[in-house]
Amino acid sequence: MSEESVTLLALLGTIPAAVAFFAGLLFLDARITGWHALAQRFSATVEPANVHTRQNGGVGAVGLIHVKGLMRAAANDNGLYFAFPTFLSAGHPPLQIPWSEIRLVSDKHLLGVRIVRLEVGQPKLARVYLRGGIADAVAERLAAHQTA
Repeated sequence: MSEESVTLLALLGTIPAAVAFFAGLLFLDARITGWHALAQRFSATVEPANVHTRQNGGVGAVGLIHVKGLMRAAANDNGLYFAFPTFLSAGHPPLQIPWSEIRLVSDKHLLGVRIVRLEVGQPKLARVYLRGGIADAVAERLAAHQTA
């Protein structure tokens, strides 16, 4: 077998291994951050019509991982919707969390940008952090839900 053939075979074997490794990291992330636990209770069946795909510099986080500008999100009558982009969705199915399961921990403004910290579930399954993006809509919906 020629040296070029060996190199080609090694390269062809490396690509699937890298993809499998990356997918494994995504599944591990889902377990560590609480996304997996949330998905067991709050898995979304449909994507809402008003999903924001560009968070205008906003940051979303469930657990430890902050995702800037990638997370698809919506605040609607049914609750808070989160979804990772398709290429990062391994282990992260879309979520639809009802407002009754969300508690506002803090609501601040920093340099004109709203920052909200939330806890999801009773007992707490995960922490959610939103900066910019849909943070205003989430805080307004939570306030309306708590007064209703």
